[in-house]
Amino acid sequence: RKYFPPLVITLVFTGILVFYLYRITYFNFFMFDELYYSGAAMEMYENKGDSNFQHPPLGKWLISLPFYIMGDSWSLSWRIAPLVFGFSGLVVTYFFAKRIGLVWWQSLVVALCLVGSVSWYVLSRTAMLDIFLSFFVVLSAYIFYVYLEKNKFSRDYSTYSHTEYLLLAAVVTGLAGLCKWSGFFPFLFYLFFYFFYLEGT
Repeated sequence: RKYFPPLVITLVFTGILVFYLYRITYFNFFMFDELYYSGAAMEMYENKGDSNFQHPPLGKWLISLPFYIMGDSWSLSWRIAPLVFGFSGLVVTYFFAKRIGLVWWQSLVVALCLVGSVSWYVLSRTAMLDIFLSFFVVLSAYIFYVYLEKNKFSRDYSTYSHTEYLLLAAVVTGLAGLCKWSGFFPFLFYLFFYFFYLEGT
C-alpha cells in the first residue's frame, strides 16, 4: 500500500511525457515564432551572433544546446529543450502543490490541470521562449515559498534566516529575465511582499 502513490505518480508523469512527445516532429518545419527563436539559436550554434536582439539570449541558447548532438536540421533538435523545461515545470508544480499542504493525489490533479492547458502543451512542444520563462518563474516562486516556510511566515524580517533560499530565488528569477524581459517582474512582487507583509507598512 505504501508503494501505491509513488507508482501512480511515476506512471502518470511517464504518460504525460509520452503524450508530450507524441508526434512532436509531425510538422518538420518552423511553426509560429520558431522561425525567429530557432533561427537565432542556429546563429548562436554557428557562432554568427544573435539577430533576435529584442529578447535576452538564455532561452535561445537553451534551444541551441541539442544542436551539438542532433544537428540543427530536425525539428526535434529545436523542440526538445522546450519539452524538457515544460515537463520539468509540471514536476515543480506537483511538488509546489504538495509543499502548500495538498496530498499526493490533489497535487497530481493540480499538475494535470496544467497539462490540460493548451498554452502549456503547445509551448512545451514549440521552440519559443515562454516555456523557459514559465519554468523559471514557477521554480522561483516555489523556492521563495520554501524560504518563507522555513521562517514560519514570521512578520519580523529581522529574525529571518535561511537567506540562501532567498538568494537562490533571486538567481532563478534572474534566469527567467534572461529568457524574456518580463521574467524580471517577480522582483516587483518580492518587493511588494517585503514592504506590505514583512514590514507591515
